[in-house]
Amino acid sequence: MNVASFLFLFFVAAVVFAYYCVPPRHRWLVLLAASIFFYCTYGIPHVAYLIISSLIIFFGALAMQKASSQYANESASLDKQEKKQRKEALKKKKKKISRIAIAIVLGVWIVLKYTNFMISNINAFLPGDGISYVSWIMPLGISFYTFDLLGYLIDVYRDKYEAETDYLRFLTYVSFFPHIIQGPFSRYDDLGRQLKQEHRFSYDQLMEGATRILWGFFKKLVVADKLAVMIAAIKSSYTERPAVFLVFAFLMYSFQLYADFTGYMDIMSGISHILGIKLAENFRQPYLSKTVDEFWRRWHITLGEWFRDYVFYPLSMNSMAYKVANYARSHWGNKAAKLLPSYIALFFVWGATGLWHEADWKYVLWGYVNMLIIMYSMQFADTHLKIRQRLHIKEDSLFWNLFCIVRTFVLISFVRIFSGSESITAAISYLRYLFSGSLFVAVPLSELFVELKTSEMIVIIVGIIMMIAADIWNEKGQWNDIRQKCPMLLRNGILAMLIISIILFAGGENDLLGGFMYARF
Repeated sequence: MNVASFLFLFFVAAVVFAYYCVPPRHRWLVLLAASIFFYCTYGIPHVAYLIISSLIIFFGALAMQKASSQYANESASLDKQEKKQRKEALKKKKKKISRIAIAIVLGVWIVLKYTNFMISNINAFLPGDGISYVSWIMPLGISFYTFDLLGYLIDVYRDKYEAETDYLRFLTYVSFFPHIIQGPFSRYDDLGRQLKQEHRFSYDQLMEGATRILWGFFKKLVVADKLAVMIAAIKSSYTERPAVFLVFAFLMYSFQLYADFTGYMDIMSGISHILGIKLAENFRQPYLSKTVDEFWRRWHITLGEWFRDYVFYPLSMNSMAYKVANYARSHWGNKAAKLLPSYIALFFVWGATGLWHEADWKYVLWGYVNMLIIMYSMQFADTHLKIRQRLHIKEDSLFWNLFCIVRTFVLISFVRIFSGSESITAAISYLRYLFSGSLFVAVPLSELFVELKTSEMIVIIVGIIMMIAADIWNEKGQWNDIRQKCPMLLRNGILAMLIISIILFAGGENDLLGGFMYARF
């Protein structure tokens, strides 16, 4: 079922109606039925992977919980030595269970997503046609729900909370349709807890959720999809135009990606809000970041937190990391001891982040370029501070903040040349052309919006300005006050403008209506 369709809106309306018609204690069953139905519309076989993966994690977590409960019941009657032995045995048992469950679920994900990628790399060294590629179903959103499942299992292993004992309730959490395709990554102690609560209908919630849904559709169908047309047109014939067109295309690609991804999040968060459920926010004004490191703490927040909690911390704070730190301290000093374990962890995190996005070397390269920029900032933070002090640059000055924000946005857009290109070869070709000598050519703004009408250009510019303004107000904590104090006539006028813009500018012969960019991950 295409999210950007009237059919989906009818589906949501039916879900909301049914949800509030049944008794509160049974409403989670409506969400379970709706979520399974929604996922089934993409194909019945997709559901099989979801069910099998969730069953493995569910019973794996239950087995660990049972072992922990048994230890807790017996430990009171044990002496200190026996308690220590039983605790070590429990740890080994839980580790064994978790490793088996993770190996199966993660293994299925790796096989489905990366087999052809591995075959293509092997074939590069083989004569002739090499190994034949495999063809099988790639379940929609598997990267998202697999990581949700793994996070849940690891949390139970760490005794963060007890395992869920009702499989259908657990399946409701895993399959909850607003987050299964593109996230956000939801923690069970947050979303799972909310799904168990009894929610009451609220007119205010309905209007707030509907407004956010409308805003999300505007960003996706008008801003993102129209920018996609322009960007594709420039990239397909970039050698026929000055390099400034290509620069503009990749700067606008950042806005396209932002409008597309946050548009989806707004739609799904709005739906959840109507149902009385709060999804984790996935973005926090990322284009107001002053460094690349800060940007990645604000962009796709839940993915970054997942890698932080389940990859970065375990790698940078284990026994091997302490040995590396001690070695670095004795040879290169305290600074190296502090940073080297983090650098090693970042290497694995950014390699995994790149491959998570897509099985393609361009994403691996994109990940490692981001990593190098972050490592450079960490390594030379003291040097940069001294330079700013010598130049008497005030950290809180408006000029310096604007400079850092623009610099970071340009850097992020530049790095996206690798992820936004068709291949590494294409990315290199784009980079060569950018420095071909035609970069500083004056071009009227209207000509930069290739393949778009003047009216489409205007609505895109207005849309981007609205997105930036909303982010600035949110950053200052003023958005709720502005929204509440906004006169009813003006508020309704803005909503009407969004609706009219969607009617007039969404769809058409030459755009990419319908597909969300992150859904393929």
